[in-house]
Parts: sequence; structure tokens; C-alpha cells
Amino acid sequence: MSRSAVFKKDPQAIKDFTIDWREWLAATDILSTSNWTVDDTTMAVTQTTNTTGTATIWLASGTINTIVSVVNRITTAGGRQQDQTIYVKIYQE
Repeated sequence: MSRSAVFKKDPQAIKDFTIDWREWLAATDILSTSNWTVDDTTMAVTQTTNTTGTATIWLASGTINTIVSVVNRITTAGGRQQDQTIYVKIYQE
């Protein structure tokens, strides 16, 4: 998933969004924790998961014609921290 990308989501859909951190990680480092922040209370987080190199969030609901900021903050086993933001546009299909 590219940085600062805008993705589309129907308000009735439950959709997953994944950030691939492997290019950013040091060669011997892995994701330790992944936390998500969503700036719209009408959008529900149904699930979050992460592997040693990716972080995924599942989103439901949302208000039509809004763009929602979704921030992933990770901490690596080596102690590094980084944020990445994606934007989700809610639209009716």
C-alpha cells in the first residue's frame, strides 16, 4: 500500500487495508506492535492483525462522501517507531 493513498469503500462493505512495512524495516528488524487510529466515529474497526512485516485493519460503515484518515503506528522489535496514514473515501456504489 502506498503512502498517503486514497482508497474507496462502500459504507455497507467490510474491507481490509494492509500496510506493507517490509521496505521500511531494517534488514534484521520486525514489527512488534501495530496500533490503528481512525478519525471518524461512524467507521467501525472490526479487526486488526499484523505479521512480522505487515499491518492490516478491517473497516466497516462510514458516512457517504467523507474522507477518513486512518493512521497505523508501529513499533519494531528493535525499538523503532513509525506512523503511516491512509485515507478512505466513503462512497455509495
